[in-house]
Amino acid sequence: MCLSQGLLTWTLILAALTAPASSLPPVIGTDGGFVNLSGSLSLPASRQVTWSFNGDQIVIQFADGAPIYGPLYRGGRCELYPDTTLRLNNLTMADQGVYTMTVQDLDPLSPPQEQQIELRVYRHLTTPTLSSNDSRPVSGSEVNLHCDDDNQTVTSYTFYRNQQDVCSQTHVNCTGPYLIFQPIMEGDAGSYTCTIQNPISNSSSSNAVDLTVSVRVSAVKIQNNTNSILWVGRDSVSLNCSALGTDVQFSWNLNGEKLPSNPRYSLQQNDSLLIIHPVDRSDDGSFTCNASNWLNTNTSESLKLNLGLPVSEVKIQSNTSSSVILWAGNDSVSLSCSADGSALHFSWNLNGVPLPSDSRYQYNQDNSTIIISPLDKKDNGTFTCTATNVLNSETSSDLKLNLYWHPDGDIQCSANGTGQTVNLFCSWPGGLPPANINLTFQSHNQTGQDQVMHSVTLSTITSNDELFCHGAQGGQEKNCTLPLQKPDAEGFTNHSSIPVKIGEKATMTVTLSGSAVGVNSRVLSPKILPATFAWYHYKPEASEVSGGNIVSTELSSTLTLNSVTANENGTYECRATNLFGTTSFFFILDVTEEPVSKGLGAGEIAGIVLGVLAGLAIIGIIIFFILKSKKKKAKAQNFGINSAENPIGIPEYAVINKKNGGMAETSLTNNPQDDKDDVKYAVIKFQNQEQTKPPNSEPEVEYSTVKNASRK
Repeated sequence: MCLSQGLLTWTLILAALTAPASSLPPVIGTDGGFVNLSGSLSLPASRQVTWSFNGDQIVIQFADGAPIYGPLYRGGRCELYPDTTLRLNNLTMADQGVYTMTVQDLDPLSPPQEQQIELRVYRHLTTPTLSSNDSRPVSGSEVNLHCDDDNQTVTSYTFYRNQQDVCSQTHVNCTGPYLIFQPIMEGDAGSYTCTIQNPISNSSSSNAVDLTVSVRVSAVKIQNNTNSILWVGRDSVSLNCSALGTDVQFSWNLNGEKLPSNPRYSLQQNDSLLIIHPVDRSDDGSFTCNASNWLNTNTSESLKLNLGLPVSEVKIQSNTSSSVILWAGNDSVSLSCSADGSALHFSWNLNGVPLPSDSRYQYNQDNSTIIISPLDKKDNGTFTCTATNVLNSETSSDLKLNLYWHPDGDIQCSANGTGQTVNLFCSWPGGLPPANINLTFQSHNQTGQDQVMHSVTLSTITSNDELFCHGAQGGQEKNCTLPLQKPDAEGFTNHSSIPVKIGEKATMTVTLSGSAVGVNSRVLSPKILPATFAWYHYKPEASEVSGGNIVSTELSSTLTLNSVTANENGTYECRATNLFGTTSFFFILDVTEEPVSKGLGAGEIAGIVLGVLAGLAIIGIIIFFILKSKKKKAKAQNFGINSAENPIGIPEYAVINKKNGGMAETSLTNNPQDDKDDVKYAVIKFQNQEQTKPPNSEPEVEYSTVKNASRK
């Protein structure tokens, strides 16, 4: 009996091991509690029911017999109900697994039925512990977080960063109790927690783990709060250092050395901000910022402050050496001014006075260079250059050009005198170095510089004498001669007639000229002695002309008569006087009336007719007197009136030319053959008395010449 029962039991066990597992959902149990495991197999009336777990028999029941419990399940550990439900009491975690129920139909004997049921035993969850495999993670490395559940049965793990689910990120892998960063980045820094959960417990959250992701220092930069000029001693500046990285510490260098301790330097904001108040000349250099953390150190590019430095070391230079001779009017020069300092403005002085505006002065953009082209003798002196900015001004030392220049104009020959003494001069002044002058007069030679004077008596000078001057300076030579004679106007014709109508303007001019006289003449165009001028009008006596209508220089004089009248007709004399005498120049002003050119009216025509008739009557009377005159002349000749005993002059009357309607006309000559239309007016001749002549006039002066009426 027992043997048969044992075989049956092993048969059932083998069948159970080979039977397919149940597809029913697992049964949930609580540690320390109980659970009912119920199958769904058909139950024959005559049956054998067996429950087993991991190969160990829990209970077996034959037909209507009482359940037989295995050794581990006795004492109330389990209970089999008539409907084959198995109750497990005092569950432990060891009870967790797959349970198998086998039902064997004993009448008739057939293959057993088998069903498997999974039991999951859960404890109430305790707080998990979250930890990291790297206490100082570095950006770019792989970091793991572990949610330790202390071997509790957990159905789900959830990870949070700053209370936000973190597992959705692409570089994060959440696998069971592990959170893996592949790799971790700076943005992953934060406070992490994990939460666990099972079917019998609410979720339980771990402690918080703060991750600080260390990042290497990079991109270190310095920024200046201003690009303007910072004037030393007056302005301030802020330098801000920035960098990428974590836990960055900042420090400053100046010209590669640690920034010295100075009350002008103020460090703020973890030393990333440097305030300099005020800036100083010692800040003229390269500032750099060092950014560092426990991983590395990085240094910024250098920054140089735009310091406004005061003016110093002002110097002036020429593009030529001091030994080079510069000639005014020919050469040019370039002067340059240099100085230390910021935002400099340059200005130039000559002999302590600012250079005037002059097209010869050409400046560059900042006035530091001036080109003088060409040089002028006005540029002789000391040049200085002044450099200026908002802080101060400073002036260079003096620079003097080695400047020479030629005398102004040509060499001058001149003479003046007092009484019987005549002073002769040769002058060519104004040059540097002074011109060498040689004066030659008669047999006398005299030398000097700039000007030479030689005095002689007036009585020793002849009309053929001349003064000769020679000058030499700077490679140039000049000559001049001065004839020592009374005034002359070469080509001037005395007593030339000047026809002018009443109301018009008449101009008479005398211009002195010189001629190379004597055997000692050495130039073609000699100098002329200056003269004084006086004008006279003969009416018929000479009366001096004065007033604003005379314009005279040392070498010329002009008399202008505006709106000429009949009273201004006649002879004019211009007397030119110098050291050696006076020369007179004569003009004859021929004033005529303006002919009528207007159209005539009826009354005017009648008047003309009456005038013609009256004229004819007068002509008849004139003819009568002429005939009578001829008779008297014949008688006079018979009586010897023209003899020495009769001093009375006989007038010569005008001859009437009938070609012009019987009107008398003037003549330019005394010869009737020169113009048959002309009549010579009477000229009174006295046999025993000389004619009155103008002063200083030449012999046989013709005082009155009457112009032909047809010449207008």
